[in-house]
Amino acid sequence: MQTVTFCLLATGAVMVYSASSAEYAISAGDPALFLKRYVGFGLVGLVVLFVCARCGLALARRLAPLLFLAACGLCLAVLVPGIGVEINGARRWIGAGALQFQPSELLKFSLVIYGAHLLARARPERRTLGGAALPFLIAVALAAALVMAQPDMGTTLVICAGAAALLFAAGIPIRQLAVAAAVLALAALVLAIAEPYRRARLTAFLDPFHDPGGAGFQTIQALVAIGSGGPIGVGLGESVQKVFYLPEAHTDMILAVIGEELGLLGLLGLLLLYLGVVYCGLRIARSCRDEFTKLACAGVTATIGGQALLNFAAVLGLAPLTGVPLPLVSYGSSSLVTVLAGIGLLLDAARREATAAANTKARPRRRQPPTRPALRVIEGAAPRERAAGRAARSGSAGAVRRTRP
Repeated sequence: MQTVTFCLLATGAVMVYSASSAEYAISAGDPALFLKRYVGFGLVGLVVLFVCARCGLALARRLAPLLFLAACGLCLAVLVPGIGVEINGARRWIGAGALQFQPSELLKFSLVIYGAHLLARARPERRTLGGAALPFLIAVALAAALVMAQPDMGTTLVICAGAAALLFAAGIPIRQLAVAAAVLALAALVLAIAEPYRRARLTAFLDPFHDPGGAGFQTIQALVAIGSGGPIGVGLGESVQKVFYLPEAHTDMILAVIGEELGLLGLLGLLLLYLGVVYCGLRIARSCRDEFTKLACAGVTATIGGQALLNFAAVLGLAPLTGVPLPLVSYGSSSLVTVLAGIGLLLDAARREATAAANTKARPRRRQPPTRPALRVIEGAAPRERAAGRAARSGSAGAVRRTRP
């Protein structure tokens, strides 16, 4: 897990600099501005990762309800004029300048921890959507409503993906999950059609060339960038699309820059890194003996993997654009720190299980005493039988014949 994480961080630092330096160099700005910010927030995230890897799970379990309520409060504060920062028509951030924080990133992982806390306390037979999972579903609905009000449908889909994985890991019947997924898909379609800008994105996904200079512009430029890269790419730093052609090249659309500069091989290598994160996370979850730890690891892994999958699908034209950053690779301070915190929780679970396994192997085996029925037979045996037993144990069969009653 550590190796894959550092590989993704190294890839992110290189590609953020490559995607943002040219435009700022042309405009007489600092070409390394976003690289410096990425490295700075990456160091903060590594400190958070180290703390979470030492005591994150115990602290998260103790503070799960408060953490979730705090995240909901911050998401509600974002909607207040004068507190939330509005960018491109969306009000999702708190703070100023480079020190802006996106509360919905914290809400994603706090919801998973809170759900694991609720479901771990319930008996397996009560884990149904109408039983023990009902309070968690109410929490999911509250979180989705707060995020959709910002508005941010991409993060809402990631939240639902993490919640669905958590319910599946908790043993909720598949039939109930299928019904819930159908209802959720219908609700997502209604919400997409209700808002004009979401409807334009859906139309652009179905036919981006219908409006190549408007709603379909970003999708078309991403496809041009990936197509220009070919099998091996045009070379690191040689992208053309990132300069004024590809909007948000260093954030949501950084995968298109990777496809152009590193080609199909670069995209496959990045995909393998994310599959490595998912594999390690699910393996850790499977090895956990504590129910809360198992559910929390499954939810955190699904949240990270679902976010990466959604970004891949959007950039490749397989899903509508959602504005979801690529975990650990795209520039985004809140996403970078919270994803590293989630990986720290996975490392804490792995450390705990390794320590428990080592203690089990090192524990000496106790010598088993003779069973009580055997003791009673020996104590109640006749003198002749006791003598015969002693003679048999000493290997002297003649002693039995010389014994008198």
